[in-house]
Amino acid sequence: EAQDDWIPMWPSDAYAQRHIELLLGSRVSSIDPGARTVLLENGSRRDFGALLIATGADPVRFPIPGADSMQVFYLRSFADSRAIVERARTAKHVVVVGASFIGLEVSAALRTRGVAVDVVAPEHVPLERIMGTEVGRFVQSLHAAHGVVFHLGETVTSVAGRTVALSGGGTVDADFVVMGVGVRPATAIAERSGLAVDRGIAVNEFLETSSPGIFAAGDVARWPDPHTG
Repeated sequence: EAQDDWIPMWPSDAYAQRHIELLLGSRVSSIDPGARTVLLENGSRRDFGALLIATGADPVRFPIPGADSMQVFYLRSFADSRAIVERARTAKHVVVVGASFIGLEVSAALRTRGVAVDVVAPEHVPLERIMGTEVGRFVQSLHAAHGVVFHLGETVTSVAGRTVALSGGGTVDADFVVMGVGVRPATAIAERSGLAVDRGIAVNEFLETSSPGIFAAGDVARWPDPHTG
């Protein structure tokens, strides 16, 4: 039940006070590392001495046969969140695909609104790869105690009307589906600019990319592991 005005990290005037120019609604079309310039889609340019790329990641999307007959939501932005909340006002049953952090958070939020939730995921223990089997099973039991039904070791194979078919042969009725199957680093601009990319923008221990003076941070960056390199 977070209020809209709780979401921004800073008030709108905080950036100008710190001499930060916000170019909201703008997109970068290309970066020229040699000329130290950034070209925006509107044709304007910005020169830089140093540059930080923090483009984050995009939700993994894959087609589900028949999904056009049902609303399928992804959660990555504030607008996505509001769309799910609005749709949930009239929903009684939702299928969440993925037992990741996103999928489980969405499941918990829907349950607090009295919506029945079925979670479908290929792994046999939620969050096992990240947190281990013991913690994963604890998280699963916590959600199950609040009414979440798990279909683990399964995937969604198709949708027909309000019926979601599972790979194990079963079906689940749902008013809509939320996809929470992970993200991919948003590396398109880095690739077009000739920066080294390897499942993310490759950076060194200082978050510097293959082009000196250009840095990357956050979900888009892939930094060296101290144990594996």
